[in-house]
Amino acid sequence: MKKGYLLCFCFLAICLTATAQKKKSKFSIKTQDELLNYLNEYSVDYDKEDLMVLNDVKTFLNYLQEEKITIPSAYFFNKNGYRVSQEYTGDRCGQVISRPEEMNMVSFDENDSINEWLKDYTFFFEGESFDDNTEYDSYVIICWASFLHKKSNRTSFNWYKSIKENKDLKIKPILLSLDLLSDWEMTDLHRKAFGLQ
Repeated sequence: MKKGYLLCFCFLAICLTATAQKKKSKFSIKTQDELLNYLNEYSVDYDKEDLMVLNDVKTFLNYLQEEKITIPSAYFFNKNGYRVSQEYTGDRCGQVISRPEEMNMVSFDENDSINEWLKDYTFFFEGESFDDNTEYDSYVIICWASFLHKKSNRTSFNWYKSIKENKDLKIKPILLSLDLLSDWEMTDLHRKAFGLQ
């Protein structure tokens, strides 16, 4: 009888392992060229100085833990670079982008500045830098990721486009990729946790 239970348990373990291995991970490791191709596929007319990526796998894990790996999402900062306390999502996010003055009328957190956020990012293209001489009415970090639903990315890209097309808006957009990058140093444990092995 014990032998039967043991055989049944072993069979179940083998089946579960095989099923878990067949299940495709939503994550994939991307190169810079793959991300550029993705942006081109969606006809994103980007400025090089607007494109940023997460620094490393540690930052990605922090974002995952803080539930910041959501798309579409945008983080708003007032003209002084402080994150506004008001959360904007969905259609409301698009409305606020067209009225940056609203971001300067709501409460903000002086302990949560864009400069702190920028420490987690790297410019997509080497040699790019943040223009400290330009004064903006607000800053917006718009997130996207090739491993998430295409409709969500399209929303993020439309938000970015609306900022870029309206030259009267003095908003500094940052189009932030939340993808895992091929040049990050990842351990086998990282790869396994992301379902990449």
